[in-house]
Amino acid sequence: DVVTDANGNVYVTGNTARGSDVIDMVTIKYNSAGNYIWGKSYDFPGYDYSSEAGRSLAVYANGANTFIYSVGIMNYWTINNILVIKYDENGNQLWVKNFSYAPNGFVNQIPKVMSDASGNCYISGGSEEQPYVVKYDSAGTLIYGTLVPKPAGYTRSGSYDMAFDASGNIFITGNCDSSSTVNYYTSKLNSSGVVQWSKIFRGQVNYQSRAREIAVGTSGNVYVTGTSAGITGGNDFLTIKYPFLLTDVNSGPIKTSSSYYLYQ
Repeated sequence: DVVTDANGNVYVTGNTARGSDVIDMVTIKYNSAGNYIWGKSYDFPGYDYSSEAGRSLAVYANGANTFIYSVGIMNYWTINNILVIKYDENGNQLWVKNFSYAPNGFVNQIPKVMSDASGNCYISGGSEEQPYVVKYDSAGTLIYGTLVPKPAGYTRSGSYDMAFDASGNIFITGNCDSSSTVNYYTSKLNSSGVVQWSKIFRGQVNYQSRAREIAVGTSGNVYVTGTSAGITGGNDFLTIKYPFLLTDVNSGPIKTSSSYYLYQ
């Protein structure tokens, strides 16, 4: 992942090889001219052959100071944890947290980290079974960890993107799987991390629809986009708009085309 701050500095995260079979998480800063400023690697302590890889970045400013959240995954045999590292603008490590919501035999996924104006850190992803949203304050104190229930009759669900609205509500989108069918799955959580609603966009049976990005407009409407496979073959772009005043009521299927149905 790559992000920039208000001064045009560029931050990159990923992984670097150390020896023949060891991978460490790495976070790098360049200035606006592309000059290398600093690079920090992270190796989970106590596990000699663990692998760590960065997946997502977020920055926020507090006065004249900039802070960076670098989030990734740590793997060691059956251990699979999410890593959250906070750096200051000089590359000093301020704190490290790790957590896991994946049952045994499942893998944690971390597609997104975001920060708000107060410096709170939000991480969304999936455990292959259901999505999660975790919030830390700027000091690294856990505020909440919410598992979003997967829909009845579905085997797996997960989150691929996250967005805020002006009131601090959190929106995530991803997929839910039912046998060989994959559908869009979008949820809203309030500022306390409590799920307000979840919506499924059902495509054709035995075909796959995968939501990948979500955004909230100035009026509070929610936009989700991704790809969907149709009966004619190939993938199409598919974008959905949910209204600001959407509530968790089941109004039945609304036919949107010859190939797709929207359930609300």
